[in-house]
Amino acid sequence: VEEFIIDSVSNILKSVLVLGGSLSLLFWQSWRVALVALIVIPMLAIVSNLYSRRIKTASKTQRTREGELASTAQEMLTSIRLVQSYGRGRVDLEQFSSQTEKSMRASLGAANIQAQFSFVVALMEALAICAVVWLGVWLVEGSAITIGTLVLFILLLQNMFKPARKIVSEWYKIGKVFASVERIDDLLDREVA
Repeated sequence: VEEFIIDSVSNILKSVLVLGGSLSLLFWQSWRVALVALIVIPMLAIVSNLYSRRIKTASKTQRTREGELASTAQEMLTSIRLVQSYGRGRVDLEQFSSQTEKSMRASLGAANIQAQFSFVVALMEALAICAVVWLGVWLVEGSAITIGTLVLFILLLQNMFKPARKIVSEWYKIGKVFASVERIDDLLDREVA
């Protein structure tokens, strides 16, 4: 876990450096366009934080359901002779089916949250690029920048979102790892019955 977190933090730091370099170049070329990019970054951080909490909760639920499913399967397999002797196959099958359905719903819930998160990030990226294009056209008409500079702004903004997406991806992974670690801690803290 520590190695994974160190690797994730390293990836986040690399992405922050690329993001900072792109933002610096934008400020150097045009502070107005850089402000558009600068507004998007905190919004992305807020959205990431909100979704990170939801992903962590959904992942924790998913891990709990998977644990319950594994426990049910293990119980059924270890007592298969008793199940067959007393004719409880249908009851155990219904219980296993119920656990499988709960596990599947938890997995779908986590995947749904991740998909929503990806959509929101893509939407924010599209809106930021639209704002830069609109501002850039206005600056080109006012002869403040050239069309080549506008293209540079758009490319820089797209390049800024690559590390931002990487940071978002690492936050997602870290949220899932923390949910798994909390699940393991809960299991280790249980009293032996």
